Amino acid sequence: MKKIKTIFFIVTITFSCSLLETDIPTTEILEEEAIKTKKDLQDLLNSAYDVVANYNNGLSQRLSELLSDNIASGFTDAAGFFNEIYNRNTNLFNSEVGNYYKEPYFAIHRANTLLEKVDEINLDEDSRNQIIAEARFIRAISHFNLVNLMAHPPGFTNDNSHLGIAVRTFTGSEPVTRSTVDETYDAIIKDLRFAEENLPESNGVYATSYAAQGYLSKVYFMEQNYDSAIYYASQIIDPGSPFSLVVNNINARYSQNITSEHIFYTLSTGAFDNRAGVLIGSYRSDVNEPFLKVSQELYDLANVNASDERAEWFEEQTREDGSVFYVTTKFNSNFQNVALIHMVDMLLTRAESLAILGTDLDQARADLNQVRNRAGVANISPISTQEQIIEAIRNERRLEMSLEGDRIMQLNRRGASGEDIQIRGANWDCPGSALQFPATEGFPGFVFNESGGC
Repeated sequence: MKKIKTIFFIVTITFSCSLLETDIPTTEILEEEAIKTKKDLQDLLNSAYDVVANYNNGLSQRLSELLSDNIASGFTDAAGFFNEIYNRNTNLFNSEVGNYYKEPYFAIHRANTLLEKVDEINLDEDSRNQIIAEARFIRAISHFNLVNLMAHPPGFTNDNSHLGIAVRTFTGSEPVTRSTVDETYDAIIKDLRFAEENLPESNGVYATSYAAQGYLSKVYFMEQNYDSAIYYASQIIDPGSPFSLVVNNINARYSQNITSEHIFYTLSTGAFDNRAGVLIGSYRSDVNEPFLKVSQELYDLANVNASDERAEWFEEQTREDGSVFYVTTKFNSNFQNVALIHMVDMLLTRAESLAILGTDLDQARADLNQVRNRAGVANISPISTQEQIIEAIRNERRLEMSLEGDRIMQLNRRGASGEDIQIRGANWDCPGSALQFPATEGFPGFVFNESGGC
């Protein structure tokens, strides 16, 4: 009987699963004995969620920010891998990219295993549909995470025929070539739509229909399908949902508490199960000089308005030699949860979509003002123009979601829409602006990204 190795078959778990407070055995399991009961399916589902938490602990976000204009140059990187990413010149052997790249596919593989095994277990229809929906949700957000880093965004070509990522919808070791971005997004949306229709509104720390709607809004926003982005964001924002901004607390997302702002998140249970470990390790500034500093441009943005409480998220520090650098304080804690879908994102996504379409500038202002007012900033002028509203929303988004992996997505979306976007002195789509795939994908027929450096 064939034994399955832990690294490839995901019933055997080496990760902590306290994200969902479930203990899972770590021993090897024979393939035909691995999944026999509903509990086995749930354990497998837990392990897939666990990997989602692993690559969203700052691993994915840090890669995104290194490609953006939020990070200052001059960090010390002995191996040179981070500097390659920052300089948009990654190669096939960059271990930071390689270490990240495998994680979403681990989650996808676990989800696909569940989807292939679920019909072998006796389940009632509701339980079956929900488990399938959660697996498809995990598969969708993992593909979405990958395509945002490894490919150019929708709009890079008129028909989105440019290459995206390998979309895996089955288990097995067979090589899979890259789908087009159009095909990649189509697969993501189909999975999320199924999840939306079959997940409950309340599901503890697991995915909910609201979480699927939040991701649908983000996906459609990246596609520049602003009507659909508005529709799905509105399902979460409008009265009747359990979500809202926490008034007078700009730090609501950066704590050990779950609040009304958290729509989908990873849960830290202590310093030894820290789901923000890479974020804290990269940016924490109250102990030592952090590995990554913020750009002066981002620091200055936070200090434009004297009443903006978010200025406290950024500090100017001075070394003994008198040199000055800038840091963030957002991750100055021993551990914290990571909000992947949250109310600020939904409000600003709807606001910018409405403003771009020009269909309801009053509502765009109202959504924007919710975010501004919570930070102590006055309302935008009621006679502000469409262009002024859009600029204000984008500044709010950069500030509110700084260092959380969002900035490069928005710059790429805007570049693909036709704007002249420069990122640290180079065109947004210059050679090397999409991360290079690792050498493990070097099989016949696989097309690597253009390399370069810009």
